[in-house]
Amino acid sequence: MNNNRVLESYDWDDTIAEIIAELELDLQLDVEKIVSSHSTSPKIYLLEENMLDSLEKLREEGYSLATATNGYYKYQMPVLKELKLNKVFEKIITSDLAGFAKPDTQMLIKIMERDCVIAHVGDRIDHDVLMANNLGITSVFINKNLPNHVLDLPLSKRRNDHNFIGLCKDKWQKENKYRDIPFNEKCIPDIVVASIEELANGINVLER
Repeated sequence: MNNNRVLESYDWDDTIAEIIAELELDLQLDVEKIVSSHSTSPKIYLLEENMLDSLEKLREEGYSLATATNGYYKYQMPVLKELKLNKVFEKIITSDLAGFAKPDTQMLIKIMERDCVIAHVGDRIDHDVLMANNLGITSVFINKNLPNHVLDLPLSKRRNDHNFIGLCKDKWQKENKYRDIPFNEKCIPDIVVASIEELANGINVLER
């Protein structure tokens, strides 16, 4: 990632093969099979207990859902299926199938050519917020550790809070601690939520 080879950094089988070769080990590992065998509860779990209900609520409001992940399809699908997330997403975009990885805007170009993308939701500034802002679509940032004074503000007003901007700067620095990339206006999300549930309950904020 530090060398801007984000796409390759998610090819776990290739990474393991390189390390085995470097260490001259007589060993073969199939990461896809390992991921599949461990894609069971409680080893994997939803980040929010009622996430499926919240996503279904968004669908009931008329929104189509897609997931865009830098993980490769063969590693992601066992997890998505076990968590039943594959049933709520109409499209699953993985970096290997797209040929690009976030924050490269080309990750979403094909879907944007066919559909109207209302917003991109994610928990990273560098991969999610920046990509959405560069594409000119609404960026929604999820942070479950928002301070109370930010939570007390309306969803669309939180981005302007001085302390929240400081929080974004800190997260940006953590995400880019090995790279000297300056923080700028495009690193600030349009909408800030503490959870998918909060977004689903305040979905009208996207229609303003």
